[in-house]
Order: sequence, then structure tokens, then C-alpha cells
Amino acid sequence: MKIYKSIAFASLVIGTVLCIVGFFMNGISELPDETQKLSKYVTIRSFGKARNVSMEMRVDDSCDLSLELSAVNGTIKYYDGEVIKVEADNVDRDYEFKYDGVKANISFDGVNNKKQAGNVTLYLPRNIRFNEVGLDFDATNITMEALQCTQLDLESDSSKATIKRLQVDGKTSVDNDTGDLRLNYLNTDSFDIENDMGNVEVTMAGARNQYHVDKDGNMSSIHVSKTDEVVGNKNITIDTDLGNVSIHFEGE
Repeated sequence: MKIYKSIAFASLVIGTVLCIVGFFMNGISELPDETQKLSKYVTIRSFGKARNVSMEMRVDDSCDLSLELSAVNGTIKYYDGEVIKVEADNVDRDYEFKYDGVKANISFDGVNNKKQAGNVTLYLPRNIRFNEVGLDFDATNITMEALQCTQLDLESDSSKATIKRLQVDGKTSVDNDTGDLRLNYLNTDSFDIENDMGNVEVTMAGARNQYHVDKDGNMSSIHVSKTDEVVGNKNITIDTDLGNVSIHFEGE
């Protein structure tokens, strides 16, 4: 009898456990699809942050400009107008596009959508010469038609950027991590390049004998033509770790 009672008790315990497991399994199957597939739900919500933007703002001549672009395809154009305009699609709704009376602050992040990349087209008035300009490109592919300013600070991380014409009255500073930068027809009095593991190619607007060149990069590839005599007072400083820097001059 004791043996039969033990078997009955064990059967009761096993049956109870199976009932509990069945209850929870059945309960889970009744939950909404969003809860069962949490990662898919989160992805859908992140896509919902994307939006299209079409705006313009009026700025003063010689104002400062701060432009930050992340994970977008960008185009910056000069046009015969009076206001800064932007056309953007598939960008994060937490963007910035405002003027505080001193500086124009513009910032756009692309939304991670496999079907469509973020795109930003910025129109700058041709008659505006900015004062201090800060450009910050992160994982961005951008082409810039031209830029005129007093001072330029350019930071690039894992980006591909081309600026076709640059007029900087004072100092130009470039900090490149692993990106590919191409600056064409750069006219500036002082040019500092810090390049980690990226590629920087620059064409200067002046002749080689206008520039004193100081370079540091034993494990890098640095190409700068030599000159017998420097008659100008402009300066180029190159500091690179494992990257490549190539400087060309007018007439080369």
C-alpha cells in the first residue's frame, strides 16, 4: 500500500506542475504580438521618430555657424537668396535649426532605417560671409559647394566629405579620425591638420612658396612638395598617426 500511495503522490505532483506550466504557456500565447516580439516593437517605434523637414531662417551677416550632421547624406549649396533653407527627410525629430542672434545652430541625425537613408540639403546665401564656423560630421557622406568665413573648425569621424571651394580669412583647423576628406581651393593664412587613421587630400589656392610646412608622422604617408625658398608667411602644420595626408599647391 505504501508503494501505491507514493506512486499516487508523485503522479499528483507531476500533474500539478504540468498544469502550472500549461497555464503560463497558454497565457503567454495570448499576449499581444508586440510583447512577444519586443525587439521588433522597439524597431518599429524607432522608425516612428523619423520625419521630413522643410524650414528657413534669416540670419545676420557675419554671424557664427554650427553645423552637425550624423548618419546622413548631405549636400550644401550656395544660392542667391537671403535666408538659410533646409530640406531633409528621414531625420530624427529631435533636430536643431535656430538662430539666437549670434550663431546659427543646425543639427540633424539620420534615423536608422534600412529602406531609406537620412538626407539633408542645406542652402546658404551666397552673400553671407560667416564669422566662426564649426562643422562636425559623423558617419556622414557630404558634398559642400563652397564656404566663406573668418575661422573654420572641421571635425570628421568615419565620414566622407568634399568641400569644393574654401575661403577662410584666418585659421583653418581639421581634426579627422577615420574619414576621407577632400578640400579643394583652400585659401587660408593658417592650416592645422590632425589626422588619425583617415585620408586627407587638400589643394591650396596659393603657390608652394607661400607656405611654411611643419609635419609630424613617422608611420604615416605625407605628401608635400618641396621648395627652395618660402617667401610668404602662411603656415601649414600636419600631425598624423597612421593616416595619409596629401597637399597640392597652385600650379602643381
